[in-house]
Amino acid sequence: MPREHVDVLTALWEELDAFYIWQGPDQMGPSEGYLDFFVPRAGKHPEDWIEYAQSITPFIVDIDGGAFTKVTAYVPPEKASMERVTAALPDGYRAIIGSVGAAGYVPFEVVPAHLSKAVGIRAICEYVGIPLSRTVALGDSSNDVEAVATASLGISIGGDCDALVDVADIVAPAVSEDGLAWALSAAGLTGHDDTRGSSLGDTQ
Repeated sequence: MPREHVDVLTALWEELDAFYIWQGPDQMGPSEGYLDFFVPRAGKHPEDWIEYAQSITPFIVDIDGGAFTKVTAYVPPEKASMERVTAALPDGYRAIIGSVGAAGYVPFEVVPAHLSKAVGIRAICEYVGIPLSRTVALGDSSNDVEAVATASLGISIGGDCDALVDVADIVAPAVSEDGLAWALSAAGLTGHDDTRGSSLGDTQ
């Protein structure tokens, strides 16, 4: 992402009193106070995201000198407007609502418009040399819709995201109800058979 775009978006998040983190393949640029805000508030328990914080620490760089491909920002609900964020984006970018909330703040993810998880699935298939018909995608929120729609078998973990349920082939129980284990079994990726979820069209 060009430096001028990083600067424009950083100014936007500062204006919205957001906590944000710039992300690249091997660099992470958190705003001041981001980890102190996010880590104790993102999970059900304050310690849920400690391992995450520890894992990114070696890759933290100063925002002014980093090389990044996306940014995730947590905006106070009273200032969270998709219209406002979208209007401020440089050409060639899009904003989506992220999957991990924290303390009621609204998570915005900004990425290049030509990139998505679906693009990643197709690129991996081409690189590894496997057909799309052998792919499985699992998701639980709006930023997973394109991937779940693209894969040969798309699974929604839980039914909280209507857009995801609409494109999924199978709706699994929530993670708190062992939905991930169920989904892996339903996809034929384990030796177990557990079918407590539902396929599209079934009563949930």
